[in-house]
Amino acid sequence: MKRTFFLAALLVIFATVSTSTATEQASTSLAGSLVATVEVVLGVKASNPNPPDGATGVKTPLLQWVAGETAKFHDVYFGTNPTPGAAELRGRQTFTVYWHGAGLTPGTTYYWRVDEVEGDGKTIHKGDVWSFTALPVTASNPDPPDGAKQVGIDADLGWSSGADAIMHDVYLGTDSQTVDSATTASKDIYRGRQHANTYDPGILESGTMYCWRIDEVEPDATKHKGRVWSFTTAGPQQGHIHYVDRTRGSDDNDGSTAKTAFATIQKGIEAAKDGDTILVYPGVYREQVNFLGKAIAVRSAEDAAVIEAPGDFAVSFYMGEESSSVLENFVIRNSFIGIFIAGSSPTIANVTVVNNKYGIEAYVRAEPNVSNSIFWHNSSDDLFGCQAHYSCIQRGGEVPNRDGQAGQGNFSADPMFVEPQNGDYHLRSQRGRYWPEHNVWVLDKVTSPCIDSGDPTADYLQEPRPNGGRINMGAYGGTAYASLSEAPSLDCDSNRDGVVDMMDYALLAENWLRCCGAVPNQPPCVFITAPTNGTQFRSPATIELEAHACDIDGIVVKVEFYANGDKIGADDDGSDGWGIVWADCPEGSYKLTATATDNRGATTSSTEIDIEIGVSRPPRR
Repeated sequence: MKRTFFLAALLVIFATVSTSTATEQASTSLAGSLVATVEVVLGVKASNPNPPDGATGVKTPLLQWVAGETAKFHDVYFGTNPTPGAAELRGRQTFTVYWHGAGLTPGTTYYWRVDEVEGDGKTIHKGDVWSFTALPVTASNPDPPDGAKQVGIDADLGWSSGADAIMHDVYLGTDSQTVDSATTASKDIYRGRQHANTYDPGILESGTMYCWRIDEVEPDATKHKGRVWSFTTAGPQQGHIHYVDRTRGSDDNDGSTAKTAFATIQKGIEAAKDGDTILVYPGVYREQVNFLGKAIAVRSAEDAAVIEAPGDFAVSFYMGEESSSVLENFVIRNSFIGIFIAGSSPTIANVTVVNNKYGIEAYVRAEPNVSNSIFWHNSSDDLFGCQAHYSCIQRGGEVPNRDGQAGQGNFSADPMFVEPQNGDYHLRSQRGRYWPEHNVWVLDKVTSPCIDSGDPTADYLQEPRPNGGRINMGAYGGTAYASLSEAPSLDCDSNRDGVVDMMDYALLAENWLRCCGAVPNQPPCVFITAPTNGTQFRSPATIELEAHACDIDGIVVKVEFYANGDKIGADDDGSDGWGIVWADCPEGSYKLTATATDNRGATTSSTEIDIEIGVSRPPRR
């Protein structure tokens, strides 16, 4: 559905043009929050078009310019004709803002001209023809740009959303034809559906050409297939990268790519040299990890991996390792000692050390740099012989070290893990956190104190937006899987994206006019996320139904669920997601739908999904 913004009234108030000298500073202040200063060289013709000449991805049908120095009136021409004439004349006006009330057609190129008219109404200075292209319904403006070379292996993918898109289907691979023909059922190519228009693919292989595609999904589930873009990653700049994958790797591989990964972390360390990096894919690694005195970095490649060594040391530093030996983004659990350090000073950041007998044990003048970490449910001790900073420590977080200094930024509040008993140590968040079992983001009713509580100087830019501009504690902090938080509030930031721009004023104007009844209410959108279409169950079944629902001009207040047209339940509290439990479901075939209701009474029903509940048969004897 198209969002039409009504801005003319407000923008006339904000538009200020000064024409007193041939060269002067024109400044526009947006409610004191966004200030842009442009040096304007004036003449008798209109100048400085906004949108700029040749602009792409334009969303709002608002035209602005700087008046000629002798102009009293402005003849505005606007349309799709590359040489605007009488048919495109929109009228003569006194202000330097034009709002095209009919809106923009996605993907269309528009041409416009402003002729400056002097006070006698007859002397006219014909203006230049400018153009811009409206935002298309497909994704556009890829970042990295299409065909880019020497792209960093840790680069994120970004794009401009289609005009009416609310969700994005992400496809990524190394073959253009395969990516172009891929569907949501294409394993390893389809990366999921998401709200954000950025995607973190993890650490990419060096010297490799990648192909990617974004399909845009509208509120009514209409999809617009994107074109295939490509980029090539740079070779490793410092050292080599070794890959470890417990599920698909083998220690008989060479570990040089994700497809030829080792199966154990220790094999990666043995193959590494000083300056190398070891990237570990998700999984539980039951082994003893010894850094062997090497100046290497061992990090989780995606969602945090787990290291455990029941009855032994999970990770060891005792061969003179220094700060260039780095351990990051791991869960370390179920071991006699989580991390053992002797005579070494490694860097340990964003680890979650849980359910061990001892957390970190440090001896023989060890001075590790431990930060942004969580120590919880370690039965005997969390830290011995060392201190952490900006960490959540169940016991000992405020205890001074040997120099009498307590760890800065530490506290002992419950970190609020999601399901530690089932191995999920993500942090609960009312704004959203990652659910690895279903590869989706969900809402909680509480927010962990460990969110936005890490070292304020640490890099948080890999964390998804919105975030509070500060790294999270624990294994997922500083990664694309960090739990979300609200961005700092800015005056006039209507859409809460952390930036005050013209879109905020568009929203302000639209809300104002909606209160006057000038803008019709837009219905919400909704679709069922679980179970998936075609799922089969055995009777008697208890089924958890979940849905995604949103409303672009209000809030969703209720989601009702139906089976074959009969209501089976409703949820009027979306703080933890929209869903119900359908218990004791009888045998049969069912078409499930969800209906969302917004705060002004508008409703929308989802696309049907089919499920089958069959009869359980006793086992054969």
